[in-house]
Amino acid sequence: MKYLLYNPLSNNGKCRKAADKLNKKFNKKGHKTQLLSLIDISSDINSFVNKLETSDEIYVIGGDGTLHHVINSFPLDTLPCKVYYYSAGHGNDFAREYKEKIINLSEKASRLPYFKIPTGQVVKFINGVGLGVDADVCKVVKDEQKSYISAALTCLKRYQPYSIDINIDGIEHHFDNVFFFVVMNGKYIGGGMKIAPHAKRDDDHLDLLVITSKNYKRLLPLFPFVFLGWHTKSKKHAHEFKCKKVFAKLSRNQNLQSDGEVISDISEIEVFLPQ
Repeated sequence: MKYLLYNPLSNNGKCRKAADKLNKKFNKKGHKTQLLSLIDISSDINSFVNKLETSDEIYVIGGDGTLHHVINSFPLDTLPCKVYYYSAGHGNDFAREYKEKIINLSEKASRLPYFKIPTGQVVKFINGVGLGVDADVCKVVKDEQKSYISAALTCLKRYQPYSIDINIDGIEHHFDNVFFFVVMNGKYIGGGMKIAPHAKRDDDHLDLLVITSKNYKRLLPLFPFVFLGWHTKSKKHAHEFKCKKVFAKLSRNQNLQSDGEVISDISEIEVFLPQ
């Protein structure tokens, strides 16, 4: 059986059309399928998981937020069957790094980084986690239905930068006037912004980037270059590190975004890459 799990809220409801299209494709080839809403099965995921067999296949259909939900809700490491991802979201930052339309999630999500916050919550992420203006942008995009670029310009103008103390693999660093602090597993955020151009999912480290500036106007000329990954050439503003374990303490509570999903009022964070 091929189980097609779709997010009815993804991409303003357009995800269902993508799920129907994939379902018809499998049916024409004679495969048995079952189309299921992730919202409908989220209240009892164990019942769904317990009926799976080794011959089954799961297809997750949606965007980065859908992936974030799945990697934190499903025991991907212990499922008896393979899991695939069919991109049908708005930003699709995870899918941008692959040529194939259907991605083997069982392979690509086998060793995911995770973070801890003061509430005790432990969260896996597939693209990246950040605190600062990028999280504010994600919140505005969701709350006000703005495009990422429009929200980014709005948030930059009104953003108040903060100071941060970071322990990167045992070495202490301090930065003032911080606009961005992101730890990346992949290259992209925000629907195609190449924020970590050197990141590789299959290497032995994460990529950390801190963007600083005394005035947001000095960052505006860099903004277009983020889509090409050229912003990191500005060493005055962009500070890059390779890391496996990070602890960061902020001077003021910030919004946090992880794969575009927002958690508010965060003062510190620990990030880990499993070895």
